[in-house]
Amino acid sequence: MTDYKISRATIAKHKLNICKASDVAQYHSNLHRKDLISRAYEFARIHIKPIFIFTEIIQRLVNFGLTMPSYREFQIIISQVVRNEETRLSSIIKTMPDDIDDNIIKLLALLQL
Repeated sequence: MTDYKISRATIAKHKLNICKASDVAQYHSNLHRKDLISRAYEFARIHIKPIFIFTEIIQRLVNFGLTMPSYREFQIIISQVVRNEETRLSSIIKTMPDDIDDNIIKLLALLQL
């Protein structure tokens, strides 16, 4: 049995032909990563779980008619977004006053009246 190796150039050519035929554009990290990260930042403020961010990124790619990036690209985007959101939340928590628990209890008591 003969092992046939397909060159990267041939694979790239076929990907381009498939994209043209299906009216889909190829994802390029230098063109699309910034937009995906900014959208993922917005979404991470609502849902911090990586699976939800991943789903939102896929939806964004489908809406814009882009092919899926590599697994590594998803890792880069999602880890950056999660790390940024964790840092943001940590800084908010650090700036909260020490007696915040007492204040929350008082507010809840007022709301129940």
